[in-house]
Amino acid sequence: MSMKIEYNPYRINLLFYIEKSIVNDETKPILNVYNNNNQEKWYIVARQLVLPFMISGFGMVAAGLLLERTKELKVFQEITEIYILVPALLDLKGNLEMTLASRLSTQANIGNIDKICKFKDLFIGNVILIQLQAIVIGFLAALVSILISWLSQGHFNIRYALILCSSSVSTATIASTVLGVVMMIVIVLSHKCKINPDNIATPVAASLGDLTTVIVLAGVSEFLFQITNFHSLLLMMTIVFFLTLIPIWTIICARNEHVKDVLIHGWSPIIAAMFISSTGGLIL
Repeated sequence: MSMKIEYNPYRINLLFYIEKSIVNDETKPILNVYNNNNQEKWYIVARQLVLPFMISGFGMVAAGLLLERTKELKVFQEITEIYILVPALLDLKGNLEMTLASRLSTQANIGNIDKICKFKDLFIGNVILIQLQAIVIGFLAALVSILISWLSQGHFNIRYALILCSSSVSTATIASTVLGVVMMIVIVLSHKCKINPDNIATPVAASLGDLTTVIVLAGVSEFLFQITNFHSLLLMMTIVFFLTLIPIWTIICARNEHVKDVLIHGWSPIIAAMFISSTGGLIL
């Protein structure tokens, strides 16, 4: 095998060739990974970014309009602490989906999603990882909102606390699953169409993350609020169910080579972001 490295101040190109490989008595190159300088011209990037950025803008506007309408829901009128959850969950989904999009785009650019075995491991590992992160951060966000409300108002309502916890964890998990699958589809289609996934996936993740989270939070919290008078045990069962998933997802991620490093080192940024966003919920 020979390796050629070309360097300039703006880009490093790596060209790998297997000079000789006898396959059916023929000499064939086995690996050829080459990044052409002409692939990232400014007008190509601009053309690829126009539609995703427009979708991102419309998605964020739609999320804001929908959030305004949620004030009419009874759960938002009765449990004002839920507004503290909104910025934390929105930022959580944005952080998780954009980091997911970045990881998957990198794997697409190096060709790993073209291999069926690696694609399956990538998909399963990343979806389970963001579910794990969503459960943990969603639960912490609910606890922070309950604590802030308790300190500011001086009283604690166990029923409202259960609704907040179950709504937060359920919203984070459902939204992460849906958006994880959507991100994988977007990146695979971009790769197949010879479009740089980095230019498509991140703005789509930003727009869909906000809109999906607001829709799921409004629907789930209203549903749980309506049934809590008749099936209060369901709230406890929901929380316990998601908490029991944490060790299971942790073991699966630890055994997946594509996400085990993120499992160890990827917590502090999203936890810090959650605390910062929760304080912003007081203003909201």
